[in-house]
Amino acid sequence: METAGALAAGSDRPFRNGWFERQTFWPAVAIVLLVLAVVAIPTWLNHAIAEPTSTVAEGDTATLKTDDDHQVVVEPIPGWERIDSPPDQLQLRNGKATVTVRVAESADNLDRYFRRLIRQLRTSGVQVLPGTPSKTDAGFSGLTGMVVDDGKSGDLSVLANGEAMVTLQSLVPPDQADQLNPQITTMVNSLRVP
Repeated sequence: METAGALAAGSDRPFRNGWFERQTFWPAVAIVLLVLAVVAIPTWLNHAIAEPTSTVAEGDTATLKTDDDHQVVVEPIPGWERIDSPPDQLQLRNGKATVTVRVAESADNLDRYFRRLIRQLRTSGVQVLPGTPSKTDAGFSGLTGMVVDDGKSGDLSVLANGEAMVTLQSLVPPDQADQLNPQITTMVNSLRVP
């Protein structure tokens, strides 16, 4: 008479359910846990260790400066998130819209500097149209071209006032352009040398 522990026909081992054999089950569990860890831990860390930000309040100003004491003051856009940045730049975000203002070393030739920025951006897949002359209310002047990246568009500007020079790049989703572009223009017009 055969029992549940009887040997399977032609085998020296007792018959067991095939899906739960210890020799294959625990290594499979270990592999699944390892794959989950490789995928889940970086995602969790990205959310847990987010960029430090603060919300820009009405009347806030930012002084951007380089190592050689070039400084520019700008009024960030109220309500936008200010991302923690080095002292020579200001990074703002509003949903998927972004603005980066960076004070730069003085360039002898703005046109050449602008073309170099275009080449750098194009190597990373960003499209930039040639610059046209532009000027702010506070006397900064230079070149501004249109930027297109990842379905968003905006401006790339190189502006100077005396020894002070800034670059500005904005990217705004099409559905927010009418609302956010005037805010960005107001910020650009707030640029001044202290």
